[in-house]
Amino acid sequence: MKPIAACSALVVAVCAALTAPPVVAEQPPNVLLILVDDLGYQDLSSQGATDFQTPRLDALAASGVRFTAGYVTAPQCAPSRAGLLTGINQSRFGFRDNAATKSIPAREQVQIISEQFKELGYTTGMIGKWHVDVQRNKNGIIQYPRNLPQNRGFDYVLSLDGGTSHYFPYSPEGKAWMKQRKWEPRLELVRREGAKPEFVEGLPPRTYLTDYLSEDAARFVHRNREEPWFLLLSYNAPHTPMQAKPSKMKKYAHINPPVRRAFVGMMDSLDEGVGQVLDALERTGQTERTIVWFLSDNGGPTARNGSRNDPFTGFKGDMYEGGIRVPFFMAWPGTLDGGREESVAVSALDILPTSLAAAGRTEVAPVHEGRNLLPWLRDGEPAPVAELYWSWRSLSAARIGSLKITRNGRTTKTSEGVEVPAIAFSDLLSNPRELPQQALTDAQAKGDLSDRLDAWLTQLRSDEQKMTPPANE
Repeated sequence: MKPIAACSALVVAVCAALTAPPVVAEQPPNVLLILVDDLGYQDLSSQGATDFQTPRLDALAASGVRFTAGYVTAPQCAPSRAGLLTGINQSRFGFRDNAATKSIPAREQVQIISEQFKELGYTTGMIGKWHVDVQRNKNGIIQYPRNLPQNRGFDYVLSLDGGTSHYFPYSPEGKAWMKQRKWEPRLELVRREGAKPEFVEGLPPRTYLTDYLSEDAARFVHRNREEPWFLLLSYNAPHTPMQAKPSKMKKYAHINPPVRRAFVGMMDSLDEGVGQVLDALERTGQTERTIVWFLSDNGGPTARNGSRNDPFTGFKGDMYEGGIRVPFFMAWPGTLDGGREESVAVSALDILPTSLAAAGRTEVAPVHEGRNLLPWLRDGEPAPVAELYWSWRSLSAARIGSLKITRNGRTTKTSEGVEVPAIAFSDLLSNPRELPQQALTDAQAKGDLSDRLDAWLTQLRSDEQKMTPPANE
């Protein structure tokens, strides 16, 4: 009887296997990385803005984790973006600032985030501002063709020329404004990696750039809904020039000064645009299998674009918190709990290893400096302790735990007019504004911060000699 029973069990098992639906491996998550330009820390209603609302971005933040101590690697556009893309502090490869950069290392030396996603079988896209493939010097602009996005792992590219753009580039005024600065007013389109770029022709004169980038991102989401994808949606808003749509200027006519009115109008369009992309995720059933990151590339240049970095001291170009601490959140509905607010310090460098870990690559090359945040955010492990460093031009800073040394190179003033010294020591838990009257006084702690920053800067200079890419021919 036992052999018959065993045979019967085997037959049942085989029949069940033949009739059961096939086991399908779970599809890895999409990754949508939304990067905005020159947004102040307070410039979302979820961040404390009271003169306007950003309902779609607030909802995105509420659906995931809002990091109240989220940092970028530089207080300026291009180096910050280089750090984000490479997962390496950009000063290690000579990317000092917008004006004196050697671009990013060749792919043979460093695989940037798009190249690694493409290696995992993802469809990859870049829409908007790139800004890491040129060097500006007294003789003009030197371009590094090998570091154009279509040559760095992106299957689809819709890009604007230069570090900024007129917001109505197809209007007569926009064309003149762009050409005066020797920038191409038309958007460039690359339909597959390595293909020859083509200009986007014939758009209506009143095409608003933020709207068009959002619409194209929504189309990307629809087009690639069957397979995993990575998309860098890189807005130039709310960077200067301050140009909102006439309807938005009318809507916010009560807001003064005018620069703030234009800023708020631009943010209204940005908020609507992000909402359009999120709606595309919802309509195509991709919301719960898409990780969404949102951050600014640096703090707001408050006097130039009307942004606000409250409650922090400093602005774009500073090593104070106002220059490097930015709105920063991550959503992954169904995997990460929503409504979560974390004060643990995180960095833009963490985006690469965290995103790739979610996609199945549990380890990244040692050259990458960020941390995989998933063991903390998803699996309940202890939060990582901050050990963050910055170098930009002659400025530098370090944050170890909650303690920070800021070497800003110049004094600055808070919004109330309190002067903050060029060199500051602060415990950010009790003194987030880095005010001199609340400065860190513990001599041992100050000495440790100085020593650790100096050691890091010494290593940085050594790395720079090895990693700075040669000029392209």
